[in-house]
Amino acid sequence: MASVGLIGLGAMGTALGEALLRQGHNLFVWNRSAGKAASLIASGAQLAETPMQVVSSTDLTIICLVDCAAVTHVLDGVVGLAGRTVVNLTNGTPEQARGIADAVALADGRYLDGGIMAIPPIIGTPHALVLYSGDEAAYRSHRNTLEALGTAEFLGADAGLASLLDLSLLAGMYGLFSGVIQATVMAKAGNVPARQFSKLLTAWLQAMLLSVDDISARLDDHRFGQATSPLAMQLVAMENILSTSRQMGIDPGLIEPMARRIRQRVQRGGGADDISAIGDEISSSGSAVAAQ
Repeated sequence: MASVGLIGLGAMGTALGEALLRQGHNLFVWNRSAGKAASLIASGAQLAETPMQVVSSTDLTIICLVDCAAVTHVLDGVVGLAGRTVVNLTNGTPEQARGIADAVALADGRYLDGGIMAIPPIIGTPHALVLYSGDEAAYRSHRNTLEALGTAEFLGADAGLASLLDLSLLAGMYGLFSGVIQATVMAKAGNVPARQFSKLLTAWLQAMLLSVDDISARLDDHRFGQATSPLAMQLVAMENILSTSRQMGIDPGLIEPMARRIRQRVQRGGGADDISAIGDEISSSGSAVAAQ
């Protein structure tokens, strides 16, 4: 089994380390607070004194820190990356990923950026998805090791792609959660228990997920007309949601931005458009049209 380095031992980093140890890898670890390494050391990991020692002891070093500023700070003290691969699984922006990729390349190393689409308890199982982008040769060389962390998917040579899709998927998740929270608080305010309401809500959302492919196709094709549920009709429902929330003493702030965008589209003559037209409203091209 390969020797692997791991820098960063928060909840996610520790889960990554546990998955690697379960697969029999020799693991070298470093964390600013060395005490966080105790459980991994008890399971067979070796504690390094510096990040440089981790990198120099392995061909593959995985970094999972609080943010990309911390990653840059750690890598500033690392030299001589020739023949070595750095995999950054820290959540960050595409531009940050590309900047770190450039820094690693200047040190003659190979770089992969990654987006972890999982929570710590499912790391190391097929249910954990980890997105990668950057040096394809490095990915292919270390794919078997990376698959110890979860299902691995390589997106392309642009080091920023994994971060972009990581954040895009999270945006979808937070949008879903905001609607779930707004809806549930409204139901509770009407004396409907959340657990009872969740059964209705789950079934409804599962049915609505069937619309995702159609919305995606319309956005790709820039085709917003011939709507089954036109925005003018949806605006009535949205205004009623806002009004009812306020009457019940509930802040409608989680859903209000969507209502505002629908209202703007309708006011500009888009009342017959599909809900996908809101994507046009927030895109750079749509915003330019709106400003005219």
